[in-house]
This record gives sequence, structure tokens and C-alpha cells, in this order.
Amino acid sequence: MPLRRASSRVILLDPTGRVLLLGCVVSNREQTVWVTPGGGQEPWEDEVAAAQRELAEETGLIISREELGQPVARSAGCWTAAEGVVYDTRDTYFAIQVEPFMPATSGFTQLEREQVKYVRWWTPDHIEATDEVVFPAGLAALVRRLARGDYPSEPIDLLWS
Repeated sequence: MPLRRASSRVILLDPTGRVLLLGCVVSNREQTVWVTPGGGQEPWEDEVAAAQRELAEETGLIISREELGQPVARSAGCWTAAEGVVYDTRDTYFAIQVEPFMPATSGFTQLEREQVKYVRWWTPDHIEATDEVVFPAGLAALVRRLARGDYPSEPIDLLWS
């Protein structure tokens, strides 16, 4: 039976409409998997606190609850970790505008140091054109919408893949 996992992720947009993605190389997958910064919520965290912590760990950015704002999207699905554990994940996505930067990775956990091999700013067109795996499906369309300043009043549902 899959383990339930709540996750908070952050869509970092630069002024040109690009989004920061982390390229993860996982031993049980043949391809690099590109994801927004973020990860699992600790039992004592709400979705905002988890997003703040993950963003600090994976990019070095320290942001307030107010800067993070309200969730813009949700996604759900199952995946198998490298060690064979199956997770039933519920992702909550936040979005903030930032100037382009190269993330500080000094806060990476051991697992992140092992798996995160690439960092890249992507345009929505590049996301749609790539043969690589980008999670979640529909991210390019959401990034375009957010870049126009069109933030949803309620989180939209994104397909897992």
C-alpha cells in the first residue's frame, strides 16, 4: 500500500517568464526528472512552512509567509522512490516572482546532494518541447498564466503526468 505524502513546492518565476527547475537523477529512472523546488512536509509543518523550509534548503532563498501567498495549484499521484517505496503524494504549489539567480545548494539534504544534478531556468516553450520528464503535466501553461500576472483565486488542479 502506498505511503501518503504531503508535499509543498514553489514555482519561482523570473521577470521574463522562466521557471527554475531542479534536474533529479534517480537510480530507478532512466531519465532526468525536472521538478520545482520543494518536497515533503514534516509532521509539525503546514504547507506554507514546508514550502519555506524546502525553498531555503534547495535554493538558499528565505521568504516570508506573506511573500509566499496562497497556493496556485495542486497535483496528486503515485511514484516509486529509488529505495522501492511507493508514495501517494499530494503536492501543493505556491508561486513567487524573483530575479534570476543561481541557487545556493549548501542547504541540501544528503538525498538532495545525491539526486539533484542540474539547475536550469526554463521557458514554457522549452518545457513543452523537451523529451525529458517535467513534473507536473500542465506546468508550462500555468507558468505562462502566472507570468501574465493571472494568479488563480483558488488552486487549480494539475495532472500528475
